[in-house]
Amino acid sequence: MKCKVNLCERAVADALARLRDVGILAWVRRCTESWRDGRYVREQQTNAFAILPSTGWRGFRPPRDEPPAPHPDTWGKPPAMPSILAAAAMERRAGGTLKEAIQVLEQGAVNGLEAALARLGRAVLTAGN
Repeated sequence: MKCKVNLCERAVADALARLRDVGILAWVRRCTESWRDGRYVREQQTNAFAILPSTGWRGFRPPRDEPPAPHPDTWGKPPAMPSILAAAAMERRAGGTLKEAIQVLEQGAVNGLEAALARLGRAVLTAGN
């Protein structure tokens, strides 16, 4: 028999059997009965298929009432705070003075790059006065 959906008959039969095994699908073989040469013969004509209710599906879990919370690494996570260097640069770009940018840099680590730039900035300010 030629298949009209470009699928192998065996693949379709296997898929139907898997659906039956997990409780999603049931079917009844429709047969005709007759006597031939003194023998009782049953010939299959068609199948009748039924999709069973989800309460009987093996492994089925109904959907939750509430969707799960987003993972912390996704859109639900608050944005990271800018570094001290980035915050000082944003201060200057927003029209802040060099003194205000130095104050932002002084919030960084005592022995870090931010502190060194803050000391350099203070030296430039005092040399300019």
